[in-house]
Amino acid sequence: MNADTTIVTADASPAGGDAQLLARGFEGLQPYLQQSKGLRQALVRLGKIGDKATNRAARKLHHQLKNAEPSITMIGQVKAGKTSLVNAMVGLPGLLPADVNPWTSVVTSLHLNPHTAPEDDRASFRFFDMEEWSRLLDRGGRIGELAARAGAEDELERVREQVIEMREKSRKRLGDKFELLLGQQHDYNYFDGDLIERYVCLGDDFEEDFETSQAQGRFADITKAAELFVHRPEFPMPLCIRDTPGVNDTFMIREQITIRAIRESRLCVVVLAAHQALSSVDLALIRMIANVKSREVIIVVNRIDELSDPVNQIPEIRDSIRQTLTEHDGPSEA
Repeated sequence: MNADTTIVTADASPAGGDAQLLARGFEGLQPYLQQSKGLRQALVRLGKIGDKATNRAARKLHHQLKNAEPSITMIGQVKAGKTSLVNAMVGLPGLLPADVNPWTSVVTSLHLNPHTAPEDDRASFRFFDMEEWSRLLDRGGRIGELAARAGAEDELERVREQVIEMREKSRKRLGDKFELLLGQQHDYNYFDGDLIERYVCLGDDFEEDFETSQAQGRFADITKAAELFVHRPEFPMPLCIRDTPGVNDTFMIREQITIRAIRESRLCVVVLAAHQALSSVDLALIRMIANVKSREVIIVVNRIDELSDPVNQIPEIRDSIRQTLTEHDGPSEA
């Protein structure tokens, strides 16, 4: 079911200097792009000389190559600056809410595409369905299942209590619409800050009584995934960047959602705040990613402008991270 929409076009075009800066840094993709182009041309020729079955298979492969969309998942602790970093990476400061108390509570996927038109920018928000709610209530989802296997009954009960509390707050906020909204999808042919906040921003602490307005956070606790489709002519190919909830969130279901997102990307960027360095939470996260087959890890130290002496502290932080990874059997190639 689609939501009622108003046609509004978001201005997603950076200034000239910013556009040139955004286009830099993609040199490493050129060999892949050249090989992909050559392969697509070969598939076109193959489709012309082959039979119907060959033509159909060649066209399918050509479509897959042309629309290939590598994905990157940004993860890290709450308030490490993941969302601000994502906004900077896509050249749209302020696109995703970052400077508000209610922080990201939903995996938000930015589908960046140079082949689309600016007027094709759109947004889609999917809600949990009744079966998913029931599974969370019965077993606490994936985290609850792991807790049960490990005999961590206290943790399992905490997950259940949080799910029940979230459901009741959602019922109170949405009223009779709560059950009707479950399993639905809201689609818009535009996006802006207010729209995004309505679906992805929840309270600073789930256990606090956070009152959402008609706009901010209204659907955040029942939203399973948010997807924004953005025209980015500066990018050489389609790319998906996923912003995730913090992994040290007091609400464990948000952490579970982040863990699930890791499985959907070959490349994970672990964002650390400079004043946090590498904590046990971050180290556990890096280990988990490294243990997943064919996953690569990049560690980014963010918010270095908050350091009192960056020139001397940056090398110290880098050396400390490397030493911690070595001492705790972290991935040497991270």
